[in-house]
Amino acid sequence: MLWVYEYSSLGHWQINMAITQKFIAEKAQVSQKTVSQYFKGTARISAATRARLESIVEHYGYFPNMAARTMKTKRFNRIACLLIYNTSRSRGGFLAPHLLNYVNAAAVALSKHDYALVIEPFKVDADRQVMLDSLDSFATLSVDGILGIAGGWVPPEIDQIIDKMGIPSVWLNRRALDLDLAGVNFDEAPGIRQLADHLLSLGRKRIAWFGPDFAHLNGHHSAKTRYEALKSELQKHQLEWFRPVFNRKGHTLCPPALELFNGPTPPDAVVSYNLGYREAAEQAALHSNLRPGYDFQSVHFASSWEFSPNTHDFRTVVMLPEEEVGKDGALYLYERIQGNDPSPSQERPTWLHVGKTFAENQ
Repeated sequence: MLWVYEYSSLGHWQINMAITQKFIAEKAQVSQKTVSQYFKGTARISAATRARLESIVEHYGYFPNMAARTMKTKRFNRIACLLIYNTSRSRGGFLAPHLLNYVNAAAVALSKHDYALVIEPFKVDADRQVMLDSLDSFATLSVDGILGIAGGWVPPEIDQIIDKMGIPSVWLNRRALDLDLAGVNFDEAPGIRQLADHLLSLGRKRIAWFGPDFAHLNGHHSAKTRYEALKSELQKHQLEWFRPVFNRKGHTLCPPALELFNGPTPPDAVVSYNLGYREAAEQAALHSNLRPGYDFQSVHFASSWEFSPNTHDFRTVVMLPEEEVGKDGALYLYERIQGNDPSPSQERPTWLHVGKTFAENQ
């Protein structure tokens, strides 16, 4: 509730009226229900009525009492976005651009339902499997649900405390086969199948892989998933990896990238785990006097932040639909909070973008 102060004829300020939703309704000549719907953001209000309400609300500087709404609905209209920040990485962390793709898409989707996304970063050292932040404050969060984003290892204590909190939760791009977790993931198969067909249609048979060593359990599942899925597609055509090269965690990419082109016969295609690996592979190729895109095909799995069809269409990439995954996770939580029972696990298919040559771009 707000109060309007006016300067009286007696020469001093006095309280004139209380600004409530009833007052706003009377000024706009609508019902209190209509005013309530306006603040909830529902679409059942005409444009003219909405404009009139906006003008009155702005004039009196009114805003709804969120504390009262929380007590009445028993909801906070807030979702915690739990970002696992691996400090043992030289790059990445919770500010990595590809993680912001998930966050931005989820925040936009939730805002359309009058929900806010609150960032809750949590530091770990995944290489040593050590938690660096305390979970004490996390357990007392005033939120209606939890959206989890992890780039690798997640401390089991986090799963335990989320379970004890008893509120809806969902993880993005995380596969934990030993846990019953709701999640939204990529379906890697479509993009990988298209990639294999594309390389074989170009006559490429000496296909190399360049990615992280996935022997360690604290790495992200996608390193092994992509390697094994493409290996399986090649085997369907009686082919094996020509030269798989792996990089150990915490080591520079330069030495293993050079291994890709060792020997008298170089690969005629290199598939890289992500952009960083692709850039290292292409630099190593130039060191061996080989031209990416001419002497061999260069492909990587691309985050949407690094790819624009208008400027990067010369690159062939497997696209990862991160925005869609973020949106799906947010909407899953919203449906759970509303008491509905959406599918606990969803997948968004990857797809292949075949780059145009410079000659085609001209």
